[in-house]
Amino acid sequence: MDFNQLRYFLALTKYKYFTETANELHLSQSSLSKQIKALEKELNYKLIERTMKGCELTEEGIIFKKFALDIMKRHNILVNKLEEVSSKSSNTINIGTMPIMSEYKICDEISCFMSEHLNYNINIIELPNVQDLVKLMENGELNLVFIGERLLNKEEFLEIPLIKDRLVFIVSSKSELSKFDKISLSKIKFETLILLDKITGLTDFLLPYLRSAPKIMSGYTNSNTILSLVRDNVGVSIIWKNLLNGVDLKDLKVINIEEDLSGHIVLGIPKGRNISTAEVDFKNYIEKRFSNKLVSNGSHENYFNNI
Repeated sequence: MDFNQLRYFLALTKYKYFTETANELHLSQSSLSKQIKALEKELNYKLIERTMKGCELTEEGIIFKKFALDIMKRHNILVNKLEEVSSKSSNTINIGTMPIMSEYKICDEISCFMSEHLNYNINIIELPNVQDLVKLMENGELNLVFIGERLLNKEEFLEIPLIKDRLVFIVSSKSELSKFDKISLSKIKFETLILLDKITGLTDFLLPYLRSAPKIMSGYTNSNTILSLVRDNVGVSIIWKNLLNGVDLKDLKVINIEEDLSGHIVLGIPKGRNISTAEVDFKNYIEKRFSNKLVSNGSHENYFNNI
């Protein structure tokens, strides 16, 4: 029995089906099936029953699941403790970021930090899917992350706000809406709304405000594609205002939204573990560079003094 077998078993109890579980674990279905069978053979008990509703635990499986959860929890605690010891002397920082961070000049600041701290090794992991960044943070594969606020679990991560931004409408100059300087979300219920892909987190941020939801076109990771469609009056878009800096707005109009749809780009830091000197230096550097844009909520001021 090994930790991978326990992880596969617990994943199967979560997703119920071998196909879905194998996809989540990036395994073939046959490999997953072999691992589960090997586990059952070693224990000499059947743990899983296949049914029309997916996989169900046997009585033995229910008992085993409790022990498996406890073992994996203790294993993760051990790994985290060992990583904490290692991180104290580590000069490596793994930083996660989204592609749109370049528009906020964050990538430029990371490059400046690297040029001023040649003794540190900086690994930048850029991913378009915010949920992938969140998973890497939760798994401890990233030390820090630049991400939109409210995407991290606040019980596990500290969010240091860096840049405030707000959402605006952008419409074609041909649109009837272009005569307005400010409009409410309710005004677009009959419009086609063109948004950045769901993986960027924007759709989830907007949905609570779109009670009378218009037709939504999403799946776009490039804001230039959206602007081109809006320019042709295919629909209207809602986009973070800072992403429009330096963009050619010919035949387009930016309109303020009556509702307060603002948010922050934050620096996410895990709670409950020791922070290396390299991470402290990076955090301090970033805060100083963005001090003119930083919106302090007072929650992080003494964090690095108390860990």
